[in-house]
Amino acid sequence: MKLKFSTLLLLSALGISVNALEEHKCTHGQQEIPEPDFLDVDEDFNPNGNDHTGRTLASYSNLRTYGYYGLLSSASSSMRSYLQNELIPPILDYFSAALRVKYPVSGNMKVTAATTCGVSTPSVLKNGVAADYVYFIETDASSSYVASSYACSLATGSKRPLIGHTVISTTYLNPTSDVLLHERNMICIMHEVVHTLGFSTSLYAHWLTSSGATLTGHVTSATLDGATSTVINAEPLTTKLRNYFGCNSLKGAYMENSGSGGTDGSHFERRQFAFEAMTSGLILQMQFSIHFRSP
Repeated sequence: MKLKFSTLLLLSALGISVNALEEHKCTHGQQEIPEPDFLDVDEDFNPNGNDHTGRTLASYSNLRTYGYYGLLSSASSSMRSYLQNELIPPILDYFSAALRVKYPVSGNMKVTAATTCGVSTPSVLKNGVAADYVYFIETDASSSYVASSYACSLATGSKRPLIGHTVISTTYLNPTSDVLLHERNMICIMHEVVHTLGFSTSLYAHWLTSSGATLTGHVTSATLDGATSTVINAEPLTTKLRNYFGCNSLKGAYMENSGSGGTDGSHFERRQFAFEAMTSGLILQMQFSIHFRSP
């Protein structure tokens, strides 16, 4: 299946002119990323009654997504409508179409824990939703960042992210009828969703090999031009980058080495990935780049 994201190469290790736009952090900054908890959900490790030997990506089920908007009570009615009807649904639909899940949730995802993402577990989750991934949306008028995100819960079995949480600043991201500003907002929130799906320092330790074993040795470091950076060396990412840059000795993907909390290590280094959407901070002409076919 052809995907548009170079960033989604990272997720294969999991069992997943704008009107004088200023640069703002689209993620995290000084905020520390909470460690995710683990949920006991019924995962299908043998879908369709077959093992995974020789199966192709196309044989897996599409990722079922569900957006939860019950944390938007403090947002204006126009903001709630914009998020629920215009911004978030097409983003979740995109990821549902673009991603396939190796170990889907069997039937509905049910959460029995008293709290989820730091709030009382919604009744809809206690009753169960037909989803492999649930996305919590919240707003904050005081945040100095456009948005911040983390994965709240991973599956106990596959360690795959099940529930993600994004807090959006109503100071910097607002409803708009300007198609370019709306596109900016979409890129920002798509960036946030990718963080919750595995592109985060808090989740690297839970990545898997193609056979389902825990991946090890893929987070290293290297010094380039006097600066030391975290380097992600995982397939097929490293091979694709070596081909792209024409450098067979490339150690992997160099990650952002400035900032702290959720910035350092959780974004591509902009010196190597100038306009890639998974660099830190919103700039003009950001895009999810590099077409590829999954193995």
